[in-house]
Amino acid sequence: MTEQTPLSPPLPAAPPPAGDDAAYQAALVRYGSDQVAQPCEYERLFRAASEGQDEGDRAALEQIARRVRPMPQSIAEAWDEWAYIDRRDRVIREFYPSGGVCQAMRARAALLAAAVLSSELAADGLEDLESRVKLLAALCSGERRGLGAAQQRAFADTLLRDIAHLKSVLGPGEPRGPATPLGTATERRAAVVAQLCDPETSKWSDRAIAKACGVSPQTVSNWRHKLSDYSEQTGPEARERIYRRGGNVHRMKIKKIGVSGQKKTPDL
Repeated sequence: MTEQTPLSPPLPAAPPPAGDDAAYQAALVRYGSDQVAQPCEYERLFRAASEGQDEGDRAALEQIARRVRPMPQSIAEAWDEWAYIDRRDRVIREFYPSGGVCQAMRARAALLAAAVLSSELAADGLEDLESRVKLLAALCSGERRGLGAAQQRAFADTLLRDIAHLKSVLGPGEPRGPATPLGTATERRAAVVAQLCDPETSKWSDRAIAKACGVSPQTVSNWRHKLSDYSEQTGPEARERIYRRGGNVHRMKIKKIGVSGQKKTPDL
């Protein structure tokens, strides 16, 4: 972890606005005190590091924002820090509409948002994907400008890469085995029936379900036929199986399995 800028002495409290300031009075009623709008330790780090810095020098502020704290190495960390800065900015503005966090913290928030919305940080799961979309929704809400056309296209490309990556890593899941070993025939039979009654796992092959339940594929096939006698499901989902081969997932139509090649005379 890189060395952080030491804390500066406590900053004096900001002078309260005029007593008839409606925004300040409303915030005071909500929070009970204006202390919540005063700089926290996190904010003091950025204020101390940017003291005397020209607020119009974006490049210098960005360097300060990178130096004060190490940049997050995951989407979750970047999202949490961005959300904290955004929340602090909104709280301060409730008391002081013309205020908000310092410019160095704004530069930090911009760096975090860019990291979350771009492919700079890889998505390792659906929660990371959700964080990207949540940040996009936040940036496009309220008085914010949102993203320009080029940024929107770049973000769409990032999401498509995320989806392709997660599909290759996760893939369609096979039926999971029981949490504890199934010892008795009754327990194994109950597991088979549960798999066959589930809308998702019922579409898997007899062999895949048999492996998950610790029985033979023939046992699964027998129970599938028994249950089908009582099932009213006749849609296309009931006439296909899913199986794996060579690391890929395939769908097999079973509508004509067990049916001769002769055409059936239609009912009149």
